[in-house]
Amino acid sequence: MVGELFHDIIVVWFWQSVLDEFYNAKNWHGRFRDNTAPGQPLPRKYDEALGALELLLVNSMHSQSKHLQAIIPQRSGFHHLWTFERIPGGKFTMKRKTNNSITKLFDEDPPDWCLMQLQGAPDEQRRFDYGMLFDFLDEHLAQCSAKERARLDEILFAKLSTYAATSELLCAIRLHRPQNKFRDVLEVIQNDDRLAWRFYVRAKEPPQDAQSTMATLLKKFCDNNP
Repeated sequence: MVGELFHDIIVVWFWQSVLDEFYNAKNWHGRFRDNTAPGQPLPRKYDEALGALELLLVNSMHSQSKHLQAIIPQRSGFHHLWTFERIPGGKFTMKRKTNNSITKLFDEDPPDWCLMQLQGAPDEQRRFDYGMLFDFLDEHLAQCSAKERARLDEILFAKLSTYAATSELLCAIRLHRPQNKFRDVLEVIQNDDRLAWRFYVRAKEPPQDAQSTMATLLKKFCDNNP
């Protein structure tokens, strides 16, 4: 419960940050609209605005991929494919019951195959295109039985919807020409003062550590008696 609550907080914060970054990019685009020549690099401020937006979306894709990897085995439509073992510290490990080849999985369980392909680093060169995977999943769900469709419950649909929207926005940013330069997260945190980066400046922690701190504090709050 705490994990899902924390994730929902992060999603709300993320979309507020995306809106903030788009407004920032729109502002600099308006200022330099007539000063961007074909074949020439973007004006520095506009380039930095697009770079910060791209970085926010890429980092979110990483986080959402890891979250999918963690929750899919716990959903009723896919729980039967996994074994769970408790380990010391109140934690547990998950392991797939079978080790089928990707080709066999594609033929026998298309939704499971598709959800597996949606996981992993967004910039991995050998991965399938996100748009193709979501189209494949939509087409399969439109043609399969009601029982098969029910495997993707309301929670999974909501998370996949956010994941798909994020991937489309990232694709749109990367299709922009001239293309912006890639920015380093620590450099953005140090130099940009908008919602997406302000929290990390105050926390004085890298993004991953800061989110871990937030999750720990939220758990302590939920564990306290009223």
